[in-house]
Order: sequence, then structure tokens, then C-alpha cells
Amino acid sequence: MSEVNSAPSSESLLERGYFFLKESEFKTSTLYFNRVLDIAPKTAAAYWGLLLSEYQCKESKELYLRLAVPINNSNNFKYAIENANEEQRNEYNRIAKLVLLACHKKVLKNALDGNDFLAKKWASHYSEAKAENKLFQKENQFIRKSGKDSPSFLKFLLSLYAKYDGLENLGEENIVISLKETVKAEYSARMEALLNKIKKNGATCLYEDLLTWANPLAAEYEAEKTADIGLDGHPSSSGDRFIFLAEEMYKTVGVSVEKYAKIDYCYEMALKCEPKEEYSAKRAAFYEAAVMCDGATPSEIDFIISLSPNIAKYHWKYVLAYTKNLSERLTSYIKDSEYNSFMKKAKEQYDEGDVDKLLGKQRKGEADLKTEYDALMKAISPYAEKALELSSLEEKEVYSRDWENFKKELSADKDENLKALEERTNKINEKVKNDNKQGSTAVNKKGVLLSLLSLLVLALAIPIYLFVDYTFNSLTELLKYPLIYVYLIALAATVVISLIQIKATKKICKYKTVKYKIPIYYKAVMKTARVLSWVILPVAVGFLVYSYIRYPENLGTVSISSVEDLQLIKNAPAAVFSLEADLDFTDKEYNSIGSFRGEILGNGHSISNLNLPENGFIKTNRGAISDLNIVSPTSDVDFNFIVNNNGKLKNIVLSDIVLESENDFSGIADTNKGKIVSCSVNKISGECNDFVGVCNSNKGEIMATTVSEVNIKTKSGDGFASVNSGTIIGCSFSGNLDAKGTVNGFISSINGAKATVERCFASGTVKGGQTVSGFIGRINEGILKDSYSLVNTTQLCCEYNDSIGGLVREISPSDGTDIEIKNCYFGGKITILPGEDSEEYEIVGGLIGVCDSRSGSPSYSILVDSCFNVGTYNLSAVYKGFGWTAKKGQITLNNTYGFWENDIGGAKLDGELKIMQRNNMFAAKFITETLGWDTEIWNVKQGYYPTLKEYVVVEAEESQEDTSSLVEEA
Repeated sequence: MSEVNSAPSSESLLERGYFFLKESEFKTSTLYFNRVLDIAPKTAAAYWGLLLSEYQCKESKELYLRLAVPINNSNNFKYAIENANEEQRNEYNRIAKLVLLACHKKVLKNALDGNDFLAKKWASHYSEAKAENKLFQKENQFIRKSGKDSPSFLKFLLSLYAKYDGLENLGEENIVISLKETVKAEYSARMEALLNKIKKNGATCLYEDLLTWANPLAAEYEAEKTADIGLDGHPSSSGDRFIFLAEEMYKTVGVSVEKYAKIDYCYEMALKCEPKEEYSAKRAAFYEAAVMCDGATPSEIDFIISLSPNIAKYHWKYVLAYTKNLSERLTSYIKDSEYNSFMKKAKEQYDEGDVDKLLGKQRKGEADLKTEYDALMKAISPYAEKALELSSLEEKEVYSRDWENFKKELSADKDENLKALEERTNKINEKVKNDNKQGSTAVNKKGVLLSLLSLLVLALAIPIYLFVDYTFNSLTELLKYPLIYVYLIALAATVVISLIQIKATKKICKYKTVKYKIPIYYKAVMKTARVLSWVILPVAVGFLVYSYIRYPENLGTVSISSVEDLQLIKNAPAAVFSLEADLDFTDKEYNSIGSFRGEILGNGHSISNLNLPENGFIKTNRGAISDLNIVSPTSDVDFNFIVNNNGKLKNIVLSDIVLESENDFSGIADTNKGKIVSCSVNKISGECNDFVGVCNSNKGEIMATTVSEVNIKTKSGDGFASVNSGTIIGCSFSGNLDAKGTVNGFISSINGAKATVERCFASGTVKGGQTVSGFIGRINEGILKDSYSLVNTTQLCCEYNDSIGGLVREISPSDGTDIEIKNCYFGGKITILPGEDSEEYEIVGGLIGVCDSRSGSPSYSILVDSCFNVGTYNLSAVYKGFGWTAKKGQITLNNTYGFWENDIGGAKLDGELKIMQRNNMFAAKFITETLGWDTEIWNVKQGYYPTLKEYVVVEAEESQEDTSSLVEEA
């Protein structure tokens, strides 16, 4: 017989699948369940087995006890439901709901624990469930989004607890119980913390906190009785909770009206929730205890009276509290120690101010005593009268007697104090009168004698004032005249005698009592002497100063023909000096002029080999210096031709300078607050610490001034100026600066509401190791217009690299500032070389390197108008390109062009940086028509860089014009 092979049935395959499922052989179980479905495609148990294998669960219970992963969207779950019988379908749906509850438990726990990441993760799983099975999805979102400290959060917890409490029995109550316990624990902790906060703050606690704790479920905190409100272990009735709060508030330390107001509020809300007689009785007991305690203040009692106005003993208690310690309040308004101390002093030990102060206290004491008495009676009388009105017959008899006795005692105390103050005033006046009378005779005689002597000395000094035309140029020359000694002695004697006379006679005038008067003749003499002393003396000094000021007018023009003559400037710093020959200071010392306010006419002559001291040629110039050449100057300290220029410098030339020290070079002036016109600094070479071509700080005007033929190695440098807060117009720099740190082709900083750089240019090369700019380092506030840079700019990267800009390195506005850059271009080359310690944060821009808004200024205006960049770039690997993040609208662009999108680096723009081919920006039509540049200012030639025309300096006080050519060949 032949054997017949029978295939296993679907039931046996299903059993094998569940066997391997319990053995955790999930891949094998999956194969068997799929074979079952091949034989019987509608086997619900096979689909359920595939679902368990999918989540690697041995049995259905593990889906919610171990994994708690939503299963509603699983195809196996869907097919199991579709093909299940009623019993299977109910069981599968029950498991699905338990799974969703387990999900909810996870989300709730993570949210309450502050684990927002996990809360979001489980919420995303949770949201995959079918819409009809999304249990508490709204509440779940509320937990993660709402603030846990808000009153509504407590209300939410209670409502959530109620929903869990009413959840249908799914056969696995431990999940529901766990959820309820989680919510209950969070609610209890929140309520306990809120209660502790209320107790701690006492009188300053918020009404909102009281309402939240007493009735968190009420929308408007009206009565809403619910058993859930007591989940924190405290009373479950809103009324009882308000009573509980009132009693707890009363136990807190400190007493005040604010505290009583909050306690009464709790009683009021309790009665509003549940109008029980028990609550009313407790409220009345609280009022009585608060009023009758020894420490109650009038304001606190008055507050309780406002709540219970018809109780007589409350009003009388107010009277007693208000008048407590009355004997300490209605006492003398001057201390015995002050009065006794004054009465022991002699006449020489006090003055008029002491007496006035003492008598003033007596007068003020009388007024204050009367005022306080009236105010006291006005304050307590209404309460005493109300107490009598509301009292019983027995109480009224006691209150009436006590009230009358109190008024009598108070009036007697007031009269006694007024009498004491009057007696003290009389004794003080008597003492002053006697003290005056005793010393008046001797002082009279001495005062008259001193007054006459003072007049005699002044009479001797009067003839000196006739020498008004006398002039001198030094104190030494003045002391050659014998008559001046008489003058000086007279002045000194006048001062000394006047002071003695005033001090001695002042005692007579202190106290003018009615019974004792100073003689009229003495008062007249004394007053005359004092007036003459203090009128003639300043007039004499004024004549002396006037003579000194007039001295330069009498000199005329002083000629200088030798090195020795130059030192004469010190003797007459307000005169006019004319240089008539070239001066050579080789091997000769020069002493700086401290202050100069006259005029030096250089007449085109030169001063050579001048070794400048620390204070330069002149420390402070308030006059005018013109047409002077300073050739081959040197300095052993910081180089300053003029330290502070407050006057005018014109046609000054510094040339042939070799720097060989580590000192600073500040060119023509360290600080300029005046004018620098048509000057030049040229032929400079060598090394220095810090290089500035013309001026370190400009607060005035610099016009038509040039720096040229520069070849300097320095630690840091600025081609023309360091900080400009004034005006620089028609100026230029050309040369080479090789710096280790910061370097700028023209100016380091423009900073000021009126700061302007106009019709200026720079050419040559600059090289630096930190922040580098081909023209302007930084603009904080001000205007840059009609200017350009052809500087080839190189930066060697290092640990402290920052940024680099062709025209402007950085714009750094402050609140309320305006910055304008108009009609400017950059045509040089930007090169970045990597260094040993390079870091990748270079910020580059041909026109502007970076706009720094780290100050967060909300209101400023930055306009870049009709500018373009034709400069080129040679950037190493350290180039980054973009600067700090800034707000939109940081820079407003108008009609501005570049050939690379990062020509303005590190800023957000309003307006568009228009990209154009580089060669097209050399077209004359582009310059004159597209940009609209003024041909009266610019030389425009097809295919070439536009250059500036010569700037003409026109000065109103001169009949001719000064000019300086600023033409730079392309």
C-alpha cells in the first residue's frame, strides 16, 4: 500500500504558533500564523497572534503591562477585529482600551515629572490611535501645555480624577487605580504647597491663592460642593475650607489690617458657600478676640468696627488704644539736655544761629502741642460718642465718667507743657540779653579802631591803581619796581585787618534786643570799612590781571631768527611771532611751551632736527600756527607735535621722520578740538608701538590734509586718525602699514551725532593680525560720504581673529543713532592668510565686514546709499563669511552694487545688494547716471576708477583760497 501524507490543519498550526509565542520564538510563531492564514484567511486568532509577535509579547496582557504601545493602527489588529466573533471582538477591544490607558499613564507621569521629551514621545504614540479610542486626549495635551502653577491646573486635576473615577471596569482596575493615585498625589502636593505659601505670607498672601485653595473647582469661585475637593486630606466642603483658612491665618505671626481683611474675607466666602450659624458664630468670636486683645492698634480696631459697627465696647476700645502711652506723646518739644547745655555756655561759645534754632524749637513745640491736642480730640471724640450711644445703661455710666475724667487730664497736661515752653523761652532771651550787654563796651572800642586802621591802609594802596598802563611779561620783571612792594603789602594788610575787624565786630551785631542797641556811629564806621575793603581789593587785583593781558598788545610782532629766540614764546604766549630764518636744533635741547594763545607765522621756513619732549612743540595751542615746516623731528617719548589743539594749524608740514622706538606716533596733534587746515605728514618710515598719521582724537575740523609716503611697522595703526567725532573733509592717506594687531587704512572709528568723513580716500597697503580695514574700522554713529579706498588689505589669522572690511570693517550702532554711508566704493584687494593658531571665524565684506547688533538696540537708522564694491578677494580656508545674527532691517540698502553676494557680510538687509559684473561698474554712465554721483566732486572716466577732484578750502576771514589736490590716479 502506498502512504498518504496529510497536511497539518489550521487548528494545529495555530496551536504551534501560540506554543512558540509563549517560548518567545517570535519569528517562528510569525511563520506558523502566516501559514494558518494561507489555509484560513479569516482566522482572527492568527491575526491576533501576528499582532503579539509584532510587539514581541507572549500574551495579550503584556501589551499594556509591559509595552503600553498603541495597537489600533496595526493592520493585524484591524484584521483581527474584522474576522473575530463577538466574544473575541469584545476581548480585543478591551485589550486596546487598556493599552491606551497605559499610554495615558506614561504621558501623565512624564508630564508631571517634567520629562517633556518623553511626554512628547508617548503623546505621538498615543495620537496614532483611532479617533474613537483617544481616551483623555484633550486632558493629555493640557498637562503638557498649561502652567502647573496656575489655579486652573488644580481644577483640571480634580476633573481628571473624577473622569478616572467614573471609568468603566475593563477587568484590569490596577491601571485605573494607578492613574487615580498619580493625579491624587500631584493634587495633594500642589494644595499643600499652596497652603504653606498662604501661611508663610500671612497678611501679604494673595486673595487668588485663598480662593484657589478653598474652592479650586468653581469657575468664579462660587459655592460648588463636591467630594473630590478634599483629596488633599483637608475638609471637602468649600465652606469648611474657608473656615479652616481663616483659623490658620489667625495663627500666623503678626497683626495688621491686611491680615484681618483676609481673615474676614475667608469668613465671608464660607458663609457665601454655606450660610451656617456655626460660621457666623466663629466670625463674631474672631471679631471680639481681635478687638479686645492688648496688642490691637487703632487702625486694626477701626477695621473691625467697620465690619461690626453696632458694638459699644469696640468703639470704647478704640478710644483706649488711641490714647495709650499718651503721657509719652504730649510732652515737651525740646529735650532738657539741649536747654541745659545752652544755659551753661558763655557768650563766645554760641552764635545767633544756635539761639534761633533753640527758640524755633520752643515756638514749634507750642504750635505742635496745640495741633496734636486738637487732632487727638477730633480723632477719638466720634468713637467715644458712639460708644455712649450704643452702650447699655450700665456701660454708659462707666464710659461717661471715664470720658469726662480723660478730657480734664488731657487739657491739664496740655496747659502744663505750654507753660513749661513759655518759661524756657523767657530764660533763653534773658541770657542772650545779659551776654550781649557784658561784652559790648570793649568790643565797640576795638571794632572802631580796627575799622579806622583798615581805611588808612586802603588809602595808601589807592595810588597804585593809577599805574594802569604799566605792563610786564614776567613776575621777575614786575618785582624790580619798589612801588609794587608797597602795593602788595597794602593788599595783604587790607585782607588781614578786614578779617580781624569783621570777626571782632560781628559779636556786637548778633542779638539786637529791644533794651540794648548798638551805637549808630559805630555801625556806620564798621559798614563803611567793610564795603571799602571788599570793593577796592578785587578792583586792584583786576588791574593787575588786565596789565598782564595787555602785555602782548604792546609788543607788536616779535621776530625769531635763532634757536634762542624761539624760547621767547614762553615769555609772551599771547604775542605774534614771525619766523625769519630756518632753525636747526641739532645737539640742542628744546623745552615745550605749556600754553600758547598768540600767533606763529612760519613764513615757509623750517625747523629741523627738533627733539620733541613729552609735551610736544606746544602742549596746548589756543592760537594760530601757519606755514611752518618741521623736518626730521625725533622724540624719545610718544611723538606729539601738538598735544592739545584748540586753535588753528594751517600749512604745517611734518616730513622726513624715522621712527626707531616702541613709543606712539600721533602726527600733528594728539587731540584736536580746533582746526587743522592744508597740513601734511610725509616721508615716514621705521617702527613704533602705535601709529596715527594726523590726529589721535578729532573733535574739531580737519580739512585738505594728507598723509603720504608712509612705510611703517607697528603693533597697531590708523593711516589718518584714530577716533573722529568731528569733521574730516578733503583728506587722504597713501602708504604701507604693517601691523601685528588692529590696523585701519584711514580711521579707526567714526563716533558722534555730528561726526563726518567726506571727500577722503586711502591707497597703498595695510596688513594686520586682528581686525583689519582698508578705510574705516568702525562706525558707531555719523556720516561717511563721497569717499573711497584703493587699499590692498591683508589679514594674518591668529587666535583673536575678528573681521575684515574693504570700506568699513564694522557698523556698531547704539540706541537712537543714525549712520549714513553714501557715494562710496572699495577698489582694493582683501587677502586672508592663515596663521599657526587660526580659528574658523573670519568675517569678510568688501563694502562692510559686519554689523554688530549685540547691544540689542531697538531704534537706530543705518543707510547705505549709492555705493559699490569692485574690490577683489583672496580668501584662505579660515574664511567664514557671515557675522553675528542681527534683526531684519539692520541695514537699509539703496542703489548699492557688488559683484559678490557677501560684499556686505554678517548683516540682514532691507533692500537688495544688486549683483553686477565687476567690469560694468567702471562705466562712466554707471557712475553718473545709475549712482548719480556729482561730477563737481568726482573725476569720472570710462573704464577707470572714479577719483576725487581737488578740495578747495574757503575761509571767510581770508581773502584768498587754500587748495589741496586730492587726485589719485587709477
